[in-house]
Amino acid sequence: LKKNGDVITVILSGRVQSGSNGEIEKTHCVIIDISERKIAEDILREREEFISGVLNALSAHIAVLDDKGYIVAVNEAWRKFLKENGIPEENSYLGENYLSVSKKAFKIFGDELAGQVYDGILSVMQGNDEMFSIEYPCHAPVDMKWFKAFVTRFSTSEPYHFVIAHENITERKKAEAEIQSLLREKEILLREVHHRIKNNMNTIAGLLMLQAGSISDQAAISALNDARSRVQSMMIMYDKLYRSDDYRKMSVKDYLEKFIDEIFVIFENSRNVHIEKDIEDFILDTKILFPLGIIINELITNAFKYAYPDGRRGTLRVMVKKDDDMVSLIIQDDGVGFTDDTASPKPGGFGLNLVTALTDQISGQFRISGENGTRVEISFNQKW
Repeated sequence: LKKNGDVITVILSGRVQSGSNGEIEKTHCVIIDISERKIAEDILREREEFISGVLNALSAHIAVLDDKGYIVAVNEAWRKFLKENGIPEENSYLGENYLSVSKKAFKIFGDELAGQVYDGILSVMQGNDEMFSIEYPCHAPVDMKWFKAFVTRFSTSEPYHFVIAHENITERKKAEAEIQSLLREKEILLREVHHRIKNNMNTIAGLLMLQAGSISDQAAISALNDARSRVQSMMIMYDKLYRSDDYRKMSVKDYLEKFIDEIFVIFENSRNVHIEKDIEDFILDTKILFPLGIIINELITNAFKYAYPDGRRGTLRVMVKKDDDMVSLIIQDDGVGFTDDTASPKPGGFGLNLVTALTDQISGQFRISGENGTRVEISFNQKW
């Protein structure tokens, strides 16, 4: 206790000096004030307790390694996991070299994951990587668990320490497996639905063909054949969309070129008509692409019906261009041209009425001209 009332911590050391007769003659005492050292020790102890408390509060199994790879500290979750798996609590691997254990597991037992862990820890310790992580299975006595290991530097000054945290991700893995199982079931269901839809559309097309073959009225036969052609074209469009990687957006070039080739061969006069395609490659929402396919089908159907009657030869051009957000579809033939009764955009024929209706649906503009054949242009904004 100092004169001013402050309490200090001291180290007291003394020595007794005895005379020739064995009696104490002198006593030597040295008092050293270690208050500052004691305060520093208390701060260090509180800091260590705080760090230990933080590590113990975490659910991950954590081990702290020194710069040589030896385990110098573990948290309560680490000890609890070892105890649950039949490892005595006193054997928490403190003092063992984590790197040596991993290297031994890899070289002796051929554990590939242990080899990856060894390489990952070494890479972080050598400063090549700031962090390393790996997911791995652990065969516990009761069931298999999954963990994710993280390795990172713990201290910012030398000697460095490193933390290895093992996080239990078993529930996440089970959820992922369940999702994958549901996705596989969904794929099977979708394939079955797709198969049935195609069968139904084939049946409808077949019934229309049979019906057309059982009547003699040419107008009715023509109407039934047109309907069959539309069903076949829609079946092709559906099949293309179903088989695409992303049913929401597709490449215009990839989709339309194949679609046009497949619907082209439906027509009896397809051998006499050459088709030229000039389609730019860009991505379009299928909400636009599907009606656009129907429009193209109708316009190609009109061309075969009216531009190239009686086996007439010619060239049919299909162009799709994009300028910023504006898309233009141009279909031009070199046939006989149109008349007001056949290919006029005014209400009348079902095909062109359908085209104008679908053009309105995508907020597009419809233009048609009949010089040197028929030219139809439809323009629209891809962000309608």
